[in-house]
Amino acid sequence: MLKKVLAYYNWDFVQMQLNYYDWYCGNAEELYNILASADVPIMAMEPVHGRLLADLIPEAAAGLKEMSPERSVASWAMRWVLGRSQVQVVLASRPFHIRFHIHVS
Repeated sequence: MLKKVLAYYNWDFVQMQLNYYDWYCGNAEELYNILASADVPIMAMEPVHGRLLADLIPEAAAGLKEMSPERSVASWAMRWVLGRSQVQVVLASRPFHIRFHIHVS
């Protein structure tokens, strides 16, 4: 369906929910690849999936902390989204935005 919609108009951007949970457990990868093949910039929302990716189970959080103790768990989700080449803007909730400098530093 997205391919059909993209064919009708020259889109300036598309806003989509994009995070690694939706990439591996949903259809975000498919949608992203369609947008990338059409060279449509993406405004990504929900980079930490409503805090789900900031509040991982202790075993998962420990694995991330072991790799990089100075980074927050949420920063991994934000960095993952920012690593997608089509992403031009990341929209996050206000409480997360206030702590943004902590998460990506």
